[in-house]
Amino acid sequence: MPISIFYKGVIFGVVWLGLIGGAVSGGASLAPPPRVITAADQGRTLACKLNDNLVLQLLNPASGGYDQVTPIFAARILRLVSRKELPPEPTPIPRSGDFGQIIFEFQAISPGETDLVIRIARKWEVKKPPEEYFKARIKVMA
Repeated sequence: MPISIFYKGVIFGVVWLGLIGGAVSGGASLAPPPRVITAADQGRTLACKLNDNLVLQLLNPASGGYDQVTPIFAARILRLVSRKELPPEPTPIPRSGDFGQIIFEFQAISPGETDLVIRIARKWEVKKPPEEYFKARIKVMA
């Protein structure tokens, strides 16, 4: 027996509401997107909430011969989740000095404040202390 247009509409509506309801309820449990920090945030105080993720994106300083990039932060407040080096974006004409990006992801694990400092160094400059490449203050709120 063929299904009438009315019943097809009802079935479609129920399925549609189920999909929307599932997407909304599932979306409510998803973590917020990470806060992206860049060189433009140099010297600023940045606030975040407990368990938030922070992604620090910086140009790779390898063009100056720097190959050691070290993050410094209070391990009781932030946790380093990952560190990635991305190559330069492909372009028709290679850009001189473009060595891509370095991306650090942190998670706020405890309320408090810490400086987030990125220091860089060259292997052959053993008597020279590392240089400060980036510094911002991170304030984690409960």
